[in-house]
Amino acid sequence: MQIHAVTEAEMANAQVVREFIESMGKVPAEERYGRAFAADSRVWWESLPGSETQWLEDTYYQGPAAAAAAASEYVSAGVIYNTSIHEIFACGPVVVTRRTDTPVEIAMGHDQAVHMSGVFTLREGKIVLWMDYIGHKTGMAG
Repeated sequence: MQIHAVTEAEMANAQVVREFIESMGKVPAEERYGRAFAADSRVWWESLPGSETQWLEDTYYQGPAAAAAAASEYVSAGVIYNTSIHEIFACGPVVVTRRTDTPVEIAMGHDQAVHMSGVFTLREGKIVLWMDYIGHKTGMAG
């Protein structure tokens, strides 16, 4: 994994995002979001578990508890991914990640590796905005 950042503050922001992503599936959602996200944070995802891939413009989660509850829907539905970060770019308060999410357990048609880009904005060491974009899916053996 490469981290592209210039200042110490950018490196610190990149580290917060890296630790958050790497904790997916390893740390309970409530703890993970509570540690990394500000109280006034907002999270948007391109689609919800079991839905067609679509931009849900009016669907966002306000605060770490709401985002953690939404993330827990994936686990409850049996959708669990291993996440591999390829690159992290930081510029000021903005951190962009390029990663691949590969299913550990196949459920609800989630049987493909998914290339993702995540855009995060941080304030005082906490994530205040996260938007995830789905790139393309790579078929798994089968």
